[in-house]
Amino acid sequence: MEKAESRKRVCINGNETEIIESGGRSFFALKFDESRIPLYRIKMLENLHCSGLLPMHFLREGQSLHAYYDFGGFLQLKDMVGEWAKKGKNLAVEMAETVAALARCLLLAENYLFFCEDFLLHPDVVFVHVHTGQVKLAYVPEDPVSMRITGKFAGLVRDTAETAGDEQWAAYAGEIYRRIINSNVPLSGIEKILRDVSHDIYSNNWPERSALRPADEADMLITVAEDNMLLKLTSSDPKDYA
Repeated sequence: MEKAESRKRVCINGNETEIIESGGRSFFALKFDESRIPLYRIKMLENLHCSGLLPMHFLREGQSLHAYYDFGGFLQLKDMVGEWAKKGKNLAVEMAETVAALARCLLLAENYLFFCEDFLLHPDVVFVHVHTGQVKLAYVPEDPVSMRITGKFAGLVRDTAETAGDEQWAAYAGEIYRRIINSNVPLSGIEKILRDVSHDIYSNNWPERSALRPADEADMLITVAEDNMLLKLTSSDPKDYA
């Protein structure tokens, strides 16, 4: 890496790291144990094989691996929401398009043997290009969870409601969440659900927040009890069915 100057910071699921400007490009870095990322994935990420993931560069230091994420031209989802709001964009429409694009990113990643079960799905790893709206994910490995993709992606949709801070999207996200959970389809089926929803919102076939669900606001949102119950139904751990 060239001599670099640190500017702002990025927070990935509670892990804060500096943004580094180097050679006209923007990076942030995370540190992992070397065993966390298989060698074949490192090669794919360094050689830009998967267009659904941010390109990465790696430096080894003993048993540690410093991963540099190249996100030039992209903003984290939470920052892009602010840009959309400044421009007067319809946040519900923008978020619907974004989560549909996320499913496509994951399908692309699976083609290169990146499995959703063992990397982080959280709004913090979602990046949107400032000018084109292209969506990419930052690949952050995590311990595999005993949950099928249905539950994991539904949880991501739920979390985007808080990130957007938009009442209309919160209502839509709740409905999308339930559609995904109740369908129990593979990732390709989730992508179709989201594509259909995005089209319906654009076509004004989805009602406004006040008409989408009963008037009581508490009934519109996903409750903790419902969340726990529905996610349990999507677990891949046999103990959860006992």
